[in-house]
Amino acid sequence: MLGIAPADFEWMTLAEFEAAEQGFMRRREYDFRTAMNIQRWGSFAIMASMCDMKGRGMEEVLPLPWDKSSGRRSSTGERKITKREMARMREEALRDVQKLEQQWQKK
Repeated sequence: MLGIAPADFEWMTLAEFEAAEQGFMRRREYDFRTAMNIQRWGSFAIMASMCDMKGRGMEEVLPLPWDKSSGRRSSTGERKITKREMARMREEALRDVQKLEQQWQKK
């Protein structure tokens, strides 16, 4: 699994084995991230050809857990709201208020 010959494994110390295992896991994670980024590029290309992305980047449309999101999270881990999200939330709130006013006026 780690790509170590049995003869080499027999002579390894625990520290050497741990280093080999960590290297193997880093390589697997790198390969996984590469594959996910390739899939994201393909998906984004298809979506961009069919939808108006309005200047949104691939990381914004299809975020992955390891993306460094620019200013999206503070040091405390709280999520920061973008201007686009704030505008959408305002519109939704206004629609909700208008619905409530209409229902109140009907009574």
